Amino acid sequence: MRTQDGPVAVDEPAGSSAFHNALALAVTPVQRLLVLRLAVPGDSPPNTVCGRCGAKISLRGHGQPALLPPGRCGGCGRPIGAPPYLLELLTVLAAAVAVLASPTGPVMMAALWWVACAVPLVFVDVRVHRLPNVLTYPAAAGVLLFLLLDATVSETWEAVLRSVTAAATIGAAFILTALLLGRRGLGLGDGKLMVSIALLLGWWGWGFVFTAVFVAFLTAGVAGAGLLAARRVTRQSHLPMGPHLVLAAVVVLAVQAAG
Repeated sequence: MRTQDGPVAVDEPAGSSAFHNALALAVTPVQRLLVLRLAVPGDSPPNTVCGRCGAKISLRGHGQPALLPPGRCGGCGRPIGAPPYLLELLTVLAAAVAVLASPTGPVMMAALWWVACAVPLVFVDVRVHRLPNVLTYPAAAGVLLFLLLDATVSETWEAVLRSVTAAATIGAAFILTALLLGRRGLGLGDGKLMVSIALLLGWWGWGFVFTAVFVAFLTAGVAGAGLLAARRVTRQSHLPMGPHLVLAAVVVLAVQAAG
């Protein structure tokens, strides 16, 4: 498999897939903690306790069970946060796609970093229709850092320049649309998320970025039409766009991996 301007990908060594799956699962407690803390209205403080029993949620001690794949409070046992096992499944699948699509180590780390930030954003956006800066900014910064490392090691400066140009152009277009249309269109968080997506996919080429945008709007339109037909929403309802942007980016990476 060859990128548009990058080196030829090498085959993954034996056992590498299992290693990356284990690595992906190792970060899911932090992802669950982020979902619990950030899935609140924008003007509310981060959530740190179970809404029923008040048990503190943390990465250690009695608050840890809520951050394991079953997603149940250690105090009262009720489901809490992201649905059981779903966050872990999505993280592993997206991480596997990122590994298979990436031709070099730094690009792979950029894609994995983006996956680690993007999966929690899906659950937060579905619940409260917001994409917090605490995840969108690090997503873009981390991707850029690893791509710069790749350019330093592999002399892929042209690909990185294209990534930055794509992020600035597409991100600005999304943010401008959000400012002009308000709640009738995209949100500012969608634009910030798109910056990291364009940074990552732009490394392979402009076509990858434009395809992701097309797929995102296509799936959002189909989902919206289905919900409208089922009378689950009205024409005035605001539907989250973040999950469609993340799905589209993973689909594009999957196509690249398959090619």
